[in-house]
Amino acid sequence: CDLADADGCRSAGFCWAHALLGPTDDVKAGESFAKACDAGNLLGCSDLGMTYERQQRDLSHVPALYKRACDGHVLEGCVNLGRVYLSGLGVAQDVDKAEAL
Repeated sequence: CDLADADGCRSAGFCWAHALLGPTDDVKAGESFAKACDAGNLLGCSDLGMTYERQQRDLSHVPALYKRACDGHVLEGCVNLGRVYLSGLGVAQDVDKAEAL
C-alpha cells in the first residue's frame, strides 16, 4: 500500500479490519480502504463505506462510496447502496431504488 498499489491497500485494510495485523483498527482500515478507493480499487470504496458505518462517522459520504462501487459493477456496492436507500442512511429513504438495486 505504501507503494500506491490499490490491491495492496485494500488487502491491508482487510487485515486491519479483521485483526490480522494486530488488534482490529478501523482507523487504519479506513485509511487503507481510502487509499485503495482513490487508486481505483472499487471494492475498497465499498469497504470504506462499511468502515464509516461501523465507526458511525462520515455517514454523508457512505452513499457516494457505495454508488461509485456499484457504478463500477461491484455487486457488494450495489447491495450496500440498496440497503442505504432502504434505511435512509445519508439519503432520502426510497424503497423503489432499494428494490431496483
